[in-house]
Amino acid sequence: MKNYLDFKKVSLYSTYIKNIKWTFNFMKEKIIATTELNYKIYEGKLLSKEVNMYTNYRECFDKLIEEIKTLEFCNICNRLDDSYCKKCELGNIIDEITCLSIDDNVECPICYKNLTLRYVFICTDERHKICTSCYNCLEMDTDILCPLCRKNREYNI
Repeated sequence: MKNYLDFKKVSLYSTYIKNIKWTFNFMKEKIIATTELNYKIYEGKLLSKEVNMYTNYRECFDKLIEEIKTLEFCNICNRLDDSYCKKCELGNIIDEITCLSIDDNVECPICYKNLTLRYVFICTDERHKICTSCYNCLEMDTDILCPLCRKNREYNI
């Protein structure tokens, strides 16, 4: 299996790599890999390799598999990144620097972790704060309600 016609016979291919289900879509110019649960991969939703960058189709596929094997899954932000989650690591560094600057023992009402300077006002009441990780977990397609007073950020419902 060295050329596109060999891979085209398979069309879509799914397999588990490092306990994550990956689906491969073989196109003439590129190979695309996505995860079953649409995890964020680096900054996007898919991994893609251009075939013309390699000597043959098989080499392109092998390089894509090698890159997938280097990815590590972050349970905090549900993203795949190489070696460790740079986004969470940067957030941890900011939290370490700023953790002494916020009012003592203010907790997120959702996860009960102490708030740092990285927090979000979830409604019009500035006393109602949640941590950024809980805010990122909220579904953005619904009205975001404050867990304390159940009001929306824009309107008083």
